[in-house]
Formats: sequence, structure tokens, C-alpha cells
Amino acid sequence: MRLSVVIPSRDRTGLLAGCLQTLAPQTPPPGGMEIVVVDDGSREPIAAALAASSAGETPVRWIRQSGGGLNAARNRGIREARGEIIAFLDDDTLVSPGWAAAVHDGFERERCDALGGRITLELGAQRPRWLTEKRLSYLSRYDLGDAPREVRGPPLPFGANFALARGVLASVGTFQAGLDRVGGSLSSNGEIELLTRVIASGGRIVYWPQAAVAHRVPAERLTKPWFRRRAFAQGVSDVRTEPPSRRPYALRISRELIRAGRALPIWARRQLERRGGFDAALWLVYCRGRIAELRSQRS
Repeated sequence: MRLSVVIPSRDRTGLLAGCLQTLAPQTPPPGGMEIVVVDDGSREPIAAALAASSAGETPVRWIRQSGGGLNAARNRGIREARGEIIAFLDDDTLVSPGWAAAVHDGFERERCDALGGRITLELGAQRPRWLTEKRLSYLSRYDLGDAPREVRGPPLPFGANFALARGVLASVGTFQAGLDRVGGSLSSNGEIELLTRVIASGGRIVYWPQAAVAHRVPAERLTKPWFRRRAFAQGVSDVRTEPPSRRPYALRISRELIRAGRALPIWARRQLERRGGFDAALWLVYCRGRIAELRSQRS
């Protein structure tokens, strides 16, 4: 099976160059391998800025489009890709040696419809004490252990490192445009919404830790203001991707207020751990995002 690697990018040539450098020594799988970089409206065309960059012997195709957001770029990559397996990487990832072969082997052995690889974090500053293990998911860490396993529910693979069999897209469709990152937005769940459809259709998703990448996290993301923005955006995103509800609006808001009440036990646990109260504050910000989206849907 041919492997197509789709990398959406915008105005991050330095990060993208690092990603391509780690793809250069990859051994292509038996069916061959290609890289499709989708330039989603960069101020200066990425292809020109990275003219001297190389991905080794693997061909790189540069596709430029007006800025439509992350999911629009992913969909463009699907249309341009020629492989039976379409793997998605964020431009700020570094793939591990043997990553391409591992993705191919995972599909060959498991006969799955989607595959998520391990994502570790390469932090640009010391991890703050207030940053708990659970909140590392906001930085796209994805680690379910050392053994492969089927994934039937949360946590589903993250878009920084996952792959789809082309055949499953014919039955479930592609990404929902506008759902994920657009411009400076921190909205998310684009891949979660699609993978939820894969599961609903009877498709099979596998966690495959051998296909590992490191996600580079700049120092400015390891700050409280960034995490507040990220928590609020996650609340908005979760409501947008939940199944439609027939419950009255007032009841839904009441349930969100009850949800917000979980902040107190979170605060108590973090005090015992001597981590301070920021994790509880993040929970409240997340709940505010949920309520804001419910209000937006009603208006």
C-alpha cells in the first residue's frame, strides 16, 4: 500500500523544515511514499521559502490554497494524495526513525480503518508545576502505553499523528471544514469528529505506539494565559461536536452549572498535591466555553 503523508502548514517554515528533515531518512514502505504539503494561505509561499529543503528521495508536492483553516487543508491533502493510506502530521512534529514503516505495518497487521501513533512532547521550557498530566492533552500528548490496542472511545488519536485508510473516507466522508483551527483560533476536535464517524460506521481504530512522533511545544504555550484560551476553546469545541440534544435550553445550562461544580474537588486535590488552584480555574474556564457555545447556538 502506498503511503501519502499530508502536512498542513501556514507561516511556519522553520518548524516545517524540521519535520521534513526527520522524514528524509525514512524507508518508504513497499508501496512507496509521497509527501503532500498544503500551504494554507501563508504570507509568503512555503515552497519558495523551503526550496532548498529536502525530504530525501521521497517526492514532495507543494499545494497552495487560500487560508481555509486546518480541516480545509486536510481535505485538500486528501484530494491531492495518491496513496491507499493517508497519514496526517502537524508541521511542528518530528517523526521517529521507522515511523513510515510502522504506519504501513500497523495497517497491514491490524486491517484497521484508522491508526493513531504515540505523541510525546518536546517542551521549549520547564514544565510548570501547575500543569497536570491530564492537561498535557491540550498540547496533543497521546500515549496509551507500549502495547498496540484497539480504540473504541476517548481518548481518540490526535491530528498531529494519525492515519486513515482511503477506503473508509468513501463511507464516512472527509473532515468538517471550519471545525478545527482557523487563523488564530484554538478550536479543535476536527479529527475527533471524523474518527467518531468512523466508529459509528463500524470502522476499526488502532493505537500503534511504534509510529511515534515528538510534538515541539514553544515556551509561550507553557503559560497560564495560553492554557486559559485553550481550555475555553476546548469547551466550545466539545459542545460543537456532541450529538444534537433535545433537552430544553434551561436544562442544558443547568447541567453545565452542575458540571462547573466539579471545580471544588479538583481544587482540593491540587491543594493536597501542592500544585495550587490553577487546574480548578482551568476547569471553570472550560465550562465557560461550553456555556458560551450553547448560548451562541441558541441565538
